[in-house]
Amino acid sequence: MDLNPLAISMYSVLLLLLTALSAPFLRRSQQLLSTTSFILAAVASAAVTAAGIWAVADGTVGQLVLPIGLPDLPFHLRLDALSGFFLTVVGLLSSFVSVYSIGYVRGFLGQRSVTSLVIFYCLFVAGMLMVVMADDALCFLVSWEMMATASYFLVMFERKTGGQLFSI
Repeated sequence: MDLNPLAISMYSVLLLLLTALSAPFLRRSQQLLSTTSFILAAVASAAVTAAGIWAVADGTVGQLVLPIGLPDLPFHLRLDALSGFFLTVVGLLSSFVSVYSIGYVRGFLGQRSVTSLVIFYCLFVAGMLMVVMADDALCFLVSWEMMATASYFLVMFERKTGGQLFSI
């Protein structure tokens, strides 16, 4: 297993996506769900921060082709010094937000489900990271839409009037 900044970044995105996918299975224990999910998000964000610093310091370019997307049009990812800088910024901020969220979410426990918050937060961070590493238009657009849609549902989680948008 060859660890390089791009591999670390992709493992972090994968960890965030797996955390979002596993959140509905932990919805019965909201305390466990929120603590575990935000700790995993903080770990993934810290790893991305380290990968971004490594990419900036090393100055090499890493490229990866993911066989997902449209047929004969896979996703292309690229990590160079510029995208490494932005990975560092996004990773550092999201690691702080993830740690802060552990305490922030405690105010919602017992009042409403935080499962949708956890899911969309992980998708939002994963989308931001993928936007930075996208090397083709399709990957960029899919990542951007994932980030934008998740941010909409994060804002809707905080709304005060009416019922919940989702009862996950």
